[in-house]
Amino acid sequence: MALIKCPECGKEISNQTKSCPHCGYRLNSMSLEEKSSIRKTVCWILGTILAIALIVVIYDATTISLDEQTAELKKAREEYKESQERLNDLKREKAINDWLINQYDD
Repeated sequence: MALIKCPECGKEISNQTKSCPHCGYRLNSMSLEEKSSIRKTVCWILGTILAIALIVVIYDATTISLDEQTAELKKAREEYKESQERLNDLKREKAINDWLINQYDD
């Protein structure tokens, strides 16, 4: 047991006491190791929360909403329909060209 000075009144008191018997100042009874342990725990908790929040933000930024997916699907279907119509037009033109070639050869 050692004697320390009270931070409030400056009188010598035991380092084992929780409050100064002279002025009633409440001493912090936590050791540096306990404070460090609590600080580390708080940092881990805050770090975990921050990491989860970051993952959620990145996931949300990289995913497409249902409305966007529906719009993209509609656009792709329209492009497919247009390409099918163009393919049919080309097949008709080829058939006409083949008929004309056959007529010219005969």
